[in-house]
Amino acid sequence: MKNNDGLVERLRALHVWPQFVADEHADLLRPRYSKGLYAVGEVAHEAADTILRLRAELAAQHREAERARLLSEDNAEKVARALAKADGLDFDEICGVDADPDEGFCDSGTCVAAHWEEHDAEQARRWYTHLARAALAALGEV
Repeated sequence: MKNNDGLVERLRALHVWPQFVADEHADLLRPRYSKGLYAVGEVAHEAADTILRLRAELAAQHREAERARLLSEDNAEKVARALAKADGLDFDEICGVDADPDEGFCDSGTCVAAHWEEHDAEQARRWYTHLARAALAALGEV
């Protein structure tokens, strides 16, 4: 965030008057420019603008942090598991082809690669993770 020391110093130059004093001496307390002092209205607007800008910067930082959290590898893996499960597959099941490469056969209907002709479990996991990242990225844009 940008340095706001100048604004803080100008705000410190303002005095807070009790309402009865302000009412009684309204003509003397009207905002005016003096050496080293600023009109109350100008400083108040500048302060409000700075506060709004700082809130916007913090909101943007929060959105970026939330987006980064959303797109984390842990979340991508969780969604990939859910996508595989929705297809009736077990993301973590050890494929028969991987378990016994010599036999090269998997008869499991829930193997993550059951729907793949090549029956490559790692490729299937990468595909589900790819879909998960795409879904999370779309959610991050909402």
